[in-house]
Amino acid sequence: MQYPKEIAEIYLLQGKYLLRDSTGGEVLLLINYKGNKFSHRFIALEPSTRFTRAIRRFAKRLLERKHGMNMAK
Repeated sequence: MQYPKEIAEIYLLQGKYLLRDSTGGEVLLLINYKGNKFSHRFIALEPSTRFTRAIRRFAKRLLERKHGMNMAK
C-alpha cells in the first residue's frame, strides 16, 4: 500500500502507528478495527494541516483494506 507523500516514516508499535513528517512532526495513530474508527495524538511539534489530512487519508485506507468499505465522509 502506498502512503501519502507528506508522511516520511511509518513505524508499527504494538498495533499503533507512529507517523513522522519531514519537518519533525510526530503523530501516534490508533486504529480500532472492531469499532471501525481511528484517532490520532500529536507527540512532537504540531503538524501542518497537510500532514494531518494525509494521516486521515492513510487511516481511512487502512480501514477500507480491512473491512472493504468506503469510510470517506
